[in-house]
Amino acid sequence: MITLLTPKNCNNEFSLLSPKLSSPKEDHGLNFMVNKIRQNKFTPITHFKFTDCGTPEDILQVLSLKMIPESPIIGELVTITIAGQLTEDVEEGSVVKIKVSRDTEKLYDGELDLCTEFLDVRCPLVKGPIEIKHSFVVPTDVPAGRYFINAHLLTNDSRPIACLDVETILREKHFF
Repeated sequence: MITLLTPKNCNNEFSLLSPKLSSPKEDHGLNFMVNKIRQNKFTPITHFKFTDCGTPEDILQVLSLKMIPESPIIGELVTITIAGQLTEDVEEGSVVKIKVSRDTEKLYDGELDLCTEFLDVRCPLVKGPIEIKHSFVVPTDVPAGRYFINAHLLTNDSRPIACLDVETILREKHFF
């Protein structure tokens, strides 16, 4: 099937019609989407899902986790912000047990020092409200795909601080 792109009324509008269609009224495909975009009724393709997999007894009660952009692009800046409430101080020696997979492929299953290797966290973390914000450029050697991250944060005596499940789509940069 061939799609024709034809000028419409010479005012920089275009009509996208299939040769099988006899009139623009019959075209509910691309023209429909273009009109929705113009009306700001089209939701951009993004995917970001955060789940607090912890319990009410965890030391950190996570109130929000945001990633901007929600579908990061390889080679571009991403900012992650975690906000919550600590019910007690968190000391050095705390760890993050983290699992990362892309689609169905396991990429990493290991442990990081919470205070020196995880985001921009520096211990001790003091009881009360907390916001951790970390920005980084997605490395260009990381492949695009759907990523799943599970992080269990534990104190230096193995008590649960928090549990986070994150799912996002990492996209390639397109130049057009």
